Order: sequence, then C-alpha cells, then structure tokens
Amino acid sequence: SSGKPLPGAAVRILGNDGIGEIAVRSPSIAAGYVSDPRTTAERFRDGEVLTGDLGFVRDDELYVIGRKDDMLSVAGRNISARELESRLNGEPVVRPGGCALVDVPDGQGTQFVLLVEPAREDLDFEAEASRLARVISGQGGIDADLVMFIKRGVLPKTPSGKVRRFLCRQLAADPDSERLLAAIST
Repeated sequence: SSGKPLPGAAVRILGNDGIGEIAVRSPSIAAGYVSDPRTTAERFRDGEVLTGDLGFVRDDELYVIGRKDDMLSVAGRNISARELESRLNGEPVVRPGGCALVDVPDGQGTQFVLLVEPAREDLDFEAEASRLARVISGQGGIDADLVMFIKRGVLPKTPSGKVRRFLCRQLAADPDSERLLAAIST
C-alpha cells in the first residue's frame, strides 16, 4: 500500500472493476504544466490531476500497480509491456534494462516495435530478432512487427531508470541511423 490520502486530498480510480487510472484532488495540486497546454488539458480536469498511474483502493488505502503507458492493447486485452521487458532482460543478448516494447501507430493500425540495446554488437541480428519476437509472442501473445537493435545508451529512460515510452515511440517511428545498429521486420 502507498497509504491513505492526506487530509484534504482525495483519490479516485477511473476504470472498471475498481482498477484503473488514479486521479487525485488536493488544494496543493498545480493548475497545469508550464508552457504545455496540450498535456495540461489531458491531465488536469475539473480540479483533479490524472496521474498516469494505475491502481486501486482497498480499505481506504491506495495501491499503485503500474503505469498507464506500460499497458499495450492487443485484441481487446491489456498486456503489461513491463512484464514482457522483464522477461527479455533475462536474455543473454539483451543488455540488462536495455529493452522496451512499444505500440506505434502506422496509419493503418498499430505496429509493435521492440527496441533492444544488445549486450554486444557482434550478433546475428536477424536470428536474434526472430528469437526475441518468439519470446514475446509466447509470453504475451504479441507479434512484434519490428525489432530495432540500438546503440548502448540510446534507449530513453528517466533518471531513475524507467522507460520513457513517449520518446521510445518517437524513436521507433523515426529511427536515427546514427543510433541504430539494425532493424529487422519479423
């Protein structure tokens, strides 16, 4: 548990079955983001801030279970990208903490792209892309459309080491050849 809301603060869960995005109302919450009206409009509504975190409330205590951005929608099911990435981080060809699975709109639907910082660069990228795609398919039922091997340190992360999905989607949609080792369609 993350505990109970402080006096004067309120937590509301937006979603079905009591599990969903966490919305917070408090007199100490900001009015929005500086110089970012689009994100302000998305996140700040009617005196609440939509945190982007997923969770539930039980016995008046808040439990945070993940991030909204970490969920991938596949054939009506929600799949946790973080769980699949955790599985892939155990693969010897993947640098620890060096992978991200993202959904990228491609004009005709959604393409699933796996970004990988390889543990070393002398790999058979095509064979490893095929193998990693099979792992994802077997673990989560997601067919990766593209596996992109990127140079070490390119995977966008927060200072605390969390994957920055928005920036990963941008990288997957428009790869910079100087940061790319190989891109394999699977």
